[in-house]
Amino acid sequence: MQGVSATNVRPTWAKAEAAETVSYEEYISFQLFRFFDNYAPLLCAASRGGLSIKPCVVKRACSSKSSSKLLGGFMLIGVAKETWPGEVRTALVPANATKLIKSGFSIAMQSGAGAAAGFTDESYADAGVTIMNSRAEVMAAADIFLAVRKPDTDEVAQLKASAISVSFLDPYNEKALIEALAAKGVTSISMEMIPRSTRAQKMDALSSQANLAGYVTVVQAAFHSPKIMPMMMTPAGTIAPARVFVIGAGVAGLQAIATAKRLGAR
Repeated sequence: MQGVSATNVRPTWAKAEAAETVSYEEYISFQLFRFFDNYAPLLCAASRGGLSIKPCVVKRACSSKSSSKLLGGFMLIGVAKETWPGEVRTALVPANATKLIKSGFSIAMQSGAGAAAGFTDESYADAGVTIMNSRAEVMAAADIFLAVRKPDTDEVAQLKASAISVSFLDPYNEKALIEALAAKGVTSISMEMIPRSTRAQKMDALSSQANLAGYVTVVQAAFHSPKIMPMMMTPAGTIAPARVFVIGAGVAGLQAIATAKRLGAR
């Protein structure tokens, strides 16, 4: 599969506009470009070494001549409820669901998939999302399966052979899962492996979580510490501020330092 860029994908749109059929390679190139926006060139370049696509023909799914509707609705994005104990995040929020549907995608979500994050089924339905009852139903229907946590190895069989799975994956420590995905023919995208390059900033899934980790770490430390963080001046005397030592000055470390300073520590 050749690398995809803005210069070599857009001519494919025009070609598909005038034709009743497009090749599978052109179809996948277009869909990946539309879904991953500016990250598609990096994604496809990284896939060239091991991705093999057999030529075939995919029929047009709509008759609209608008490029925003090209092949619209042909790919269904599925989002299931997270099963990891204590996980409150969701892979898709209603605002982004609206944007994807306007771009031509169809979206199906398991009932309650956004509840832990504060989003009701009604808010997704209002955005145009189809609500399904079971996780297995969503996984079986999805062309692109979105999740926060990696799927269980036993669940891989429920995905389509041509599906794209997008989640945190931990590929170096999940050999059995990766082998199962490869054997099924699922294209897997590991969110934590996306480089923090300029073109991939929109896809950075680690920095936001590291920021939260740095913040929560200091809040938890303040809760468990027997000493208060800020300096206290009272008629009975003055209490010196706590001294906080943060190891590391990455994204999490810098946020930890900033949070400790905001709480009044040195």
